[in-house]
Amino acid sequence: MRILVTGSEGFIGKNLVARLERSGHWVYKMDTKRGLDMFTSLATVDVIYHLACINQEEALNKPLENLKVNAYGAKFMAEAAKRMDAKLIYTSTASVYGASERIPTPVDADINPQTDYAVAKLAGEHFIRNSGCDYKILRLSNVYGPGQTTENPYCGVIGRFIEQGMAGEPLTMIAPGTQTRDYTYIDDVIDVITTTEADNTTKNVSSGTETSVSWLAGEIIKLTGSKSGLVVIPERGIDGIMRRRLITDYRCPTALSEGLARTVEWYRVTTGEGSPASLAPLRPGSLSGQTL
Repeated sequence: MRILVTGSEGFIGKNLVARLERSGHWVYKMDTKRGLDMFTSLATVDVIYHLACINQEEALNKPLENLKVNAYGAKFMAEAAKRMDAKLIYTSTASVYGASERIPTPVDADINPQTDYAVAKLAGEHFIRNSGCDYKILRLSNVYGPGQTTENPYCGVIGRFIEQGMAGEPLTMIAPGTQTRDYTYIDDVIDVITTTEADNTTKNVSSGTETSVSWLAGEIIKLTGSKSGLVVIPERGIDGIMRRRLITDYRCPTALSEGLARTVEWYRVTTGEGSPASLAPLRPGSLSGQTL
């Protein structure tokens, strides 16, 4: 099939492109990191995986770019999918629920986004539903795993903890440490994205397991063999959600302990400490295929 992946240079996007290309698909790649205007013209494809977005920090500091990429981008891709009769798979976020009173949180819970990022992603959902294209909206929860970078200070806590632990530095934990999240392993997420049907529904994708940040820090210190301690830093406004666990429609089965071990090993590979063959396909690198 001919497939378009937007956000192809991101953490999830790189893993998705690699999986699709290994499966023999012809993949067109688009990403704002390439300095291209993504909202002009598109090649005709069978499926669009719309992952492109700017992160929470950028959304806060660049409100117009947040609206253009995170909201209008979804509208543009949905209209394109309708025009070319392509299927659209959109990766939204569990952040649209905000601080939900329903724990675990089902897909039909009240929506109360608390950040500019979540508001724009939710707008993207509505644009897609109103477009008339065939779609699937997947609300992802705290995706982690091999290939995750630490460049975004408002996400990727697992990547940052591993990096700090391997460097022997204290792990910086946002106060109070009892806040919980539903962490989801990248391979499981790619399994869902690549096998789901565009049946015009919205679904939660997560492990369905609630884990505290303090437990996470302790586990990563153990896995990295680090003597790092913990430094607790003040809560930021963007960190106000104390609990999150989803009632998942697509359960991601990889246990957090197993996923963390794989991710730590990947970091060791990328820093030159061995190179197990089993991890080689997961490492980000140059990807073949047509680039728009």
